[in-house]
Amino acid sequence: MANQLAFKKTLVAGDEATQVNDVSNALRNYFANAGFTVISQTIGTFDIMRAGATLADTSDDTPHWRIDSETSGEITMHVLKGSWPDEPPFNSEKLLSVADIDGTGDKLVRFYCNSATGMWWFYLTNSTGGHDRAVVGTTLRRYPADTTQGLMCRYGILQAATVVTDSFCMRLPYVKLANGTAQLYANLDTWSPLMGMSISAAPTRHASSTMPAMAAPLFVRDSANFASGITACLPGELEQVQLLTSSAAGDYTLEQVLSPGVMALPDTNPSAMHLALPYTTFTVL
Repeated sequence: MANQLAFKKTLVAGDEATQVNDVSNALRNYFANAGFTVISQTIGTFDIMRAGATLADTSDDTPHWRIDSETSGEITMHVLKGSWPDEPPFNSEKLLSVADIDGTGDKLVRFYCNSATGMWWFYLTNSTGGHDRAVVGTTLRRYPADTTQGLMCRYGILQAATVVTDSFCMRLPYVKLANGTAQLYANLDTWSPLMGMSISAAPTRHASSTMPAMAAPLFVRDSANFASGITACLPGELEQVQLLTSSAAGDYTLEQVLSPGVMALPDTNPSAMHLALPYTTFTVL
């Protein structure tokens, strides 16, 4: 059984609820078939962890996710620490709803998961090639010198801050503030070495660069809401997630292979942030 699986599905106007339900079922099947540990499941929820992990493993480095499709016509992904719905609470992001299939053109869902790392990503692309939704569940690389648990979860959901042209932020289950208080539902900004001073500026490759395609690491940093936050941590870069180093339209194409197992997911908006993410062969549903 492959630990990496991916699918693509085209969504069209009409019978939107059925299509959202089909995507929900596909997510469950692909997570399970890829080898994720299924903690529990009901008609409306699906609780999973990285392959080999158990509910007793509440390490800051062990990702724990929960799909919720109980809300009529909507799929939500939660990032958990500990057993749900016990403390501490979770952070979450919407993946898909009936409103996303709005009749303005076909939409394409792309989904990837890797049970060995616990990583997944979900993209909803519109008919013009722009991203209506970009959500990534990933871990943060822990530096060798940083071995302390209980300061900050090293996994979370990467999502556009407001719309996909803004900078991405990382939604974690918790961050412990300098005074020792655990701040729940923590949202941290992201930055990259090639982004300049503004966290929302799209990165650019030097005009004289001879390299046709590049990608840069993506890091997390304190947001304005956590000015005294993770100073005791050494948060590393996002694992398996990179930022494309150009915002020029046409520099990258959707699913362009940058290196073995890594592909480009650019947006047609040149000022948007463009990610390079892992992939395997997509099954068309």
